[in-house]
Amino acid sequence: MAAVPLQPPPGQRLPLVGGLFQRLFFHHLVLVTVPIVFLGLLLVGIADRSIDETLTRESKEIATQVKGQIDRFIADVEDKLRGMAFALGQVVTDETGAVLPEEAGPWLNRAVANQAYAVFSRLDMVDTLKELVATTDFSAEWSLPEGGSTVVDSILISSRTIMALEQQQEEEIGTFSVVMAVPVMSGFGERVSVLIAVVEADEIRDLVSDIIIGENGLAFLTDHTGLLIAHRNLALVYEGTQYDGLASVTEALDAGPGAIAEIPVTDFVNVGEGLQEEMKAHWANLSFTSFPRWVLVIHRPVGEVNKTINRMRFQVLIVIVVGIALALVSTLVYTRRLVTPIGALVEGANRLSEGDLSYKIPVAGHDELGTLATEFNLMADQLSQIQQRLRRGEHLDTLAKFSRVVAHEIRTTCSGRGSPRMSRNTSM
Repeated sequence: MAAVPLQPPPGQRLPLVGGLFQRLFFHHLVLVTVPIVFLGLLLVGIADRSIDETLTRESKEIATQVKGQIDRFIADVEDKLRGMAFALGQVVTDETGAVLPEEAGPWLNRAVANQAYAVFSRLDMVDTLKELVATTDFSAEWSLPEGGSTVVDSILISSRTIMALEQQQEEEIGTFSVVMAVPVMSGFGERVSVLIAVVEADEIRDLVSDIIIGENGLAFLTDHTGLLIAHRNLALVYEGTQYDGLASVTEALDAGPGAIAEIPVTDFVNVGEGLQEEMKAHWANLSFTSFPRWVLVIHRPVGEVNKTINRMRFQVLIVIVVGIALALVSTLVYTRRLVTPIGALVEGANRLSEGDLSYKIPVAGHDELGTLATEFNLMADQLSQIQQRLRRGEHLDTLAKFSRVVAHEIRTTCSGRGSPRMSRNTSM
């Protein structure tokens, strides 16, 4: 079997086999960009979760603040009403504990006129049979306020403060009131009547309707039946809009008292002309001791939320693109620095194969490739010295051969001329 020649055929140069630069560049680029892309996708997921967590945390803070302010409002009103009921029990009952209606009416009117009790728009005092004892309502036909019968029944059963809702609209002027009731006790500690108060609670409505959430977000409040009681659009409230069909309200009413949504739900709200707007909703079940639960819902348009998400995704995309660009440049520089010494070695091998032993490979560093280039140059120097010795040896051999030929020719010539002379001498 014939041996494979170590040199290329005459006239050909050693190539950089298989595109080493392209392979190294591609491999290094993949090794650098894949982690960058993976990290970018991870950042996108983290950003999405971060936005959801931020919205949930913000909704919890709003719900906590709203409930706290409502609690303080109700507690203040309840304290005033209980103080009024205590004073009323001392004033309008006689020594036997019987109620004195002639004293109760003027007392209630003076109380309503007092600025300290301005929050009460109406006061009614009824006995245990729900018969009127005294009132500040001077309408022709008296009747219990809406929800009054319910709260009186609760007072007669448990004696604890209870509340109900009352919403009225007169001549396009809407009012939001709650009905509260407390027992009136005589000086002997007996329950002799019930004091009912209609409390102007527009403060609660304004508290909810004034909540600003993003550009187009809003908050609204419903009672335990889904009846809308506070909303930025008061027309919806005055129309008696029912939101019990919304997923957020349904989920909140099914949850336990005081529960707050951990995961947002999607609501579809009518915006007129048969159109619906998709909302990302967070809810909170506001549980109170004095009246049935209310539901606070915070709506954010999905388009607005997605705009925030897309903005963060775009920022992450910019980071990825910049990272890939930097990786591309650094990989190009690194690959060139790696391949250039190899190309110099190949060029040196080509020059050596052409017989140019004087060519020196540039030594780019002190690494393995630099050591290889140094050794290659030393090998070329040694080959050059060997070649020079060989050439000197061949030159001496040629001179020796030439000397021998010349000497031979001389001897031959001399020998040819000497023979006749010797002949002549012999004949003599």
